[in-house]
Amino acid sequence: MRIAAKHGPPFMGQVLADMGIGAKLLQQGAVLASGARASGFPNHIVKERIARLHLVQREIGFIYPTSEHPFVIENIVNKRIASRPSTAGVRAHFDKALKSFGIDAYELHCNNATIHESHLEVVLAVVSGKSQILPYLPNKE
Repeated sequence: MRIAAKHGPPFMGQVLADMGIGAKLLQQGAVLASGARASGFPNHIVKERIARLHLVQREIGFIYPTSEHPFVIENIVNKRIASRPSTAGVRAHFDKALKSFGIDAYELHCNNATIHESHLEVVLAVVSGKSQILPYLPNKE
């Protein structure tokens, strides 16, 4: 760690960042690679062409307290939601799912959501009772 700090970026390791922050870190030369959802990531950063590797396919799910009645997406407008920034991959999936049910994602996030920087913070918001539901990307085995 001392050697890496002495020589400066780009660093090897993991950085907690959503797609937007990842793109900025690439542009600054602070990281060598960044994860991102398939859509919305630029083809170029400054004058450098970006290579894309499709690694995973995701589907969205929801986490809610076991004391709640079974989840029905149409009732989400009445819930306190723990969510991610609009630049996070899960948020794009979540907003698309809401739209398919005729729910305005922008309005929902303005009125009912707290925005958290990591999946861990989102889970903790539900566990602590600060939020009632969160979008979640389950791992597929």
